[in-house]
Amino acid sequence: MRADFSVPPGFVITTEAYDRFLQTGSMPDEAVREVEDVFDRLGAPLVAVRSSATVEDSPEASWAGQLDTFLNTDRTHLIENIEQCFRSLQGDRARAYGHGAEKTAKVAVIVQKMVQSDIAGVAFTVNP
Repeated sequence: MRADFSVPPGFVITTEAYDRFLQTGSMPDEAVREVEDVFDRLGAPLVAVRSSATVEDSPEASWAGQLDTFLNTDRTHLIENIEQCFRSLQGDRARAYGHGAEKTAKVAVIVQKMVQSDIAGVAFTVNP
């Protein structure tokens, strides 16, 4: 956004929410209401729900694709998909890749307005 790239509007559920999720196994009612309120203000019928772990993109590892992402998520499935993103850090794929790093890592979740694109790509800022 700072470089004037076109970035869909959205919001982030922080790692603090992840910590609370770990304590109870679900998002607290207050957090659910807050997330749904922000979703409603976003004004997008569909969003992308994307995991972002604190261990991603380090010199030692690139976690791209290891955690869950949900496209075309509506309000009905929003909280469920956010919780699935949180759970994905402890999934088989992340544990196999993480070699223990997933035990101390945390997850934030990015919720962005869904963009129906004709083409898509990935750009790396260092040699993968």
